[in-house]
Amino acid sequence: MTGKDYPYDDYASNEYKTMDLGQRLAQKGVTIETMSEHPMGKVMLEAFELCLTKNADYGSNTDTFANFRESEEVGTLPSKGCAIRAGDKWRRFRKGVRTDWDMSVGTEGMCDTIWDLINYMCIYKALYLEEKSQ
Repeated sequence: MTGKDYPYDDYASNEYKTMDLGQRLAQKGVTIETMSEHPMGKVMLEAFELCLTKNADYGSNTDTFANFRESEEVGTLPSKGCAIRAGDKWRRFRKGVRTDWDMSVGTEGMCDTIWDLINYMCIYKALYLEEKSQ
């Protein structure tokens, strides 16, 4: 990943930009263990675990984003379909914050909503970059 797609364009060296993610994280001493000890790292790992679990229901063995690609059937790019879902989840998050999570649908609480938002943002980026590379 280089150019505008690289997340740290403004301050990363060219050498750093050419390293793969594993190398960049290793350089910072990041492992699964150190991530799980960090408050944000733990949330990100939990979100990724939920994403893997949901992918078993929504994705396919050959295409992780199969359910998002279905939006093409109605003329919408998969990234846009993902953005719509993220918008719905964002509205749920805002209502949860306003009501201190006293929600009508009690089966999805704060953690599930936040994990879904994190995952939708990651999925959006992956789909967007894929679409721009075609």
